[in-house]
Amino acid sequence: MSKPRGQKRRTVSLRFSNLRLPAGSQSINRNIVRLSTQLNLIYMGAKTMRNKILLILMCVLLSACGQIVLPVKATTDKDEVFTGELKASLIEGSAHLTNNSGITCNGTYDQFSTEQVIMMYMSCSDGRHGKVVATRDLPLGVARSGTCAGKMNDGTQFTCAWGKRIAEMPQ
Repeated sequence: MSKPRGQKRRTVSLRFSNLRLPAGSQSINRNIVRLSTQLNLIYMGAKTMRNKILLILMCVLLSACGQIVLPVKATTDKDEVFTGELKASLIEGSAHLTNNSGITCNGTYDQFSTEQVIMMYMSCSDGRHGKVVATRDLPLGVARSGTCAGKMNDGTQFTCAWGKRIAEMPQ
């Protein structure tokens, strides 16, 4: 087994000083060598797996630092106004909105989608829920604005905008 450059190879040695083998026990000797080799491979693999787990944990912890947060505003046909933020990070894509009455609405979306039009599901603290169709401005790679529209389960219709598009929303 060859070792990668710059990596120290550690071996696991087994001592069988009290083991008495009968004459003609070559197959047992081969099995001991195989066992020793397997233990060595398991140890080396665990070391590599430990490094992979540490790398994944570092990425997850640092992903909270690498997120995009944009302002979002929504209005309903019942003259409710919600404000909040739209977040995109390595962990999730989410929307969090609140109105003056204290009703909160939350939703999630696929932040890795490359489509211009995406779907989102919203649920509110007053029991309303519904689908949202969001249209992101072009170009998608750098777009930090867009509009959306949807309908809640009680028939309430709403429109929303985020980023630079908030200025276009009716007051």
